[in-house]
Amino acid sequence: MTILQDRVNNAFEKLAAGFSTACPDVQVAELVKDYARYLSHLPIDAHFKWIDPEALKIAAAIKEKHGITAYYMLNKLVLIRMMEDWNPDRSPVKLPPSITGLYPGQFERILDQMAENEDGYYDLSNDPFMKDMGILCFRLITHGSRLMEPYSGMSRKTLLRQGLAGGLKAAWFFYVRMKGFKPFFENHTHPKMLLEFNAEGFAKSYHRIADTLALNPEIKGLMGGAWFLDPVVPTMNPHLSYIRDVLLEGGAEFFYGGTDQGVINSATATSKTRRRMYEEGKYMPAAYFFVWPRENLIQWSKDHPELRG
Repeated sequence: MTILQDRVNNAFEKLAAGFSTACPDVQVAELVKDYARYLSHLPIDAHFKWIDPEALKIAAAIKEKHGITAYYMLNKLVLIRMMEDWNPDRSPVKLPPSITGLYPGQFERILDQMAENEDGYYDLSNDPFMKDMGILCFRLITHGSRLMEPYSGMSRKTLLRQGLAGGLKAAWFFYVRMKGFKPFFENHTHPKMLLEFNAEGFAKSYHRIADTLALNPEIKGLMGGAWFLDPVVPTMNPHLSYIRDVLLEGGAEFFYGGTDQGVINSATATSKTRRRMYEEGKYMPAAYFFVWPRENLIQWSKDHPELRG
């Protein structure tokens, strides 16, 4: 870890020197410390993209007085500062070694990509940047193939999308079996973290999530939603069948989530087959949600030690 710590410290010093030149009237260390503190603040029931108004004031002031480039530099600096301050004890949930051991790799990835990303990447409105920041201040927890939001929940509107019979079944599931709609871990996909977005990577992730659930009995399970959970997707792209298969085998429940232009764009962006079938009127992309109850996921992990990796 010493080599990585040296790299983090050197990266901060180099970037801070450039920021000082751009903002000569600013006390860099104090500003970044305050900015990091405000950005690390997240009410327990808030979405991971919520930003403390005090952080927004700092960002706006730098942007207005010193320009957009200085603002982007500040957001790079805050990432590095969060690496320096990183401590698993600050996580809102207890983390097992199988999770904490992933963080040095995330530090390396984020530092490497600072040399590759456009400056505009480091904007508070940019989803991947917010996910990088979320990893470092525990708004999100990395588990390998994706990220999970620690205290999330399913909208009650989901019941209304299931039709009469499906709605009654979903109501029983949430009100009787799960005893509520939150808190759940919620999966999120990061476009810069796709190396383990495959069957082997998913299996390793689910083992790590099971480890985390075992330490946090208040969490009801794992949930997520995406176009690739649609049951028709494997009929067009069989190589994606593993995504639903492991969830079904493990006892997860699925719920229709509806469609909109965002779902359509996501589902047709990377596949000529899906795009052609959509244009021909043979496929309407739709989002589906899954909920994997904690006891089922933990049992799946116990039943499949060979997939831990």
